[in-house]
Amino acid sequence: MRGTRVGRALPAAVGIGLLANATFTGLVSVALPLFLADRGAGKGEIALFFVLNAVAAAVLNLTVGRVLRRGSSRWAVAGSAGVSALGLVALAVTAETAARYPAGMAVMAMSLVYPQYVAMAHHYSSRSVARTVSSLRIRYVAGYVAGLGVFAVAAEAERVTTSPLLGPVGVAVGLALLNVAVAWLPLSGRPAPERQADQVGPAAAGARWRPSGRWW
Repeated sequence: MRGTRVGRALPAAVGIGLLANATFTGLVSVALPLFLADRGAGKGEIALFFVLNAVAAAVLNLTVGRVLRRGSSRWAVAGSAGVSALGLVALAVTAETAARYPAGMAVMAMSLVYPQYVAMAHHYSSRSVARTVSSLRIRYVAGYVAGLGVFAVAAEAERVTTSPLLGPVGVAVGLALLNVAVAWLPLSGRPAPERQADQVGPAAAGARWRPSGRWW
């Protein structure tokens, strides 16, 4: 039936959060290296920054991510996005080169959010895991591309207004906080009946997931 498709079954909070998460990722992928270069960082420093960020994201997902999958999706999304927002703020205000690295690693906490949305979408969709994940990836790619466009608009807005709040980093902080806010929205719709007995989450999550049937 058409009513079982992800487009209808997926709660609005999850859909909005997923797009905000993807837009954030697309935006910072361009904004951070240019931000660092503008602050006087050399090529070697920028390369080290992103190497450490990649390692941090991997470690977070292999350690903290496993713990979060056993708890509340609401708190996992809000907490991870909140830490990422704080990392961006710290990166923007710090003048110390060494302080940029831990701040950047904190930004990588946002990588913990996407698996939570995948798990919630799986729980609320009557589609197969493969089709659900495929649909989410399409949304994610669309959001990522939108993030590249948002970067261009934000960079021009900062140039015209000279306000860093309207610049790429400021907008990225806003998108991270949007993920925090969305986590507290009530969920619409009901879990797919067949998911009640399904104790295995999407393969993309890489670990066993026990759906609680609730956002909190």
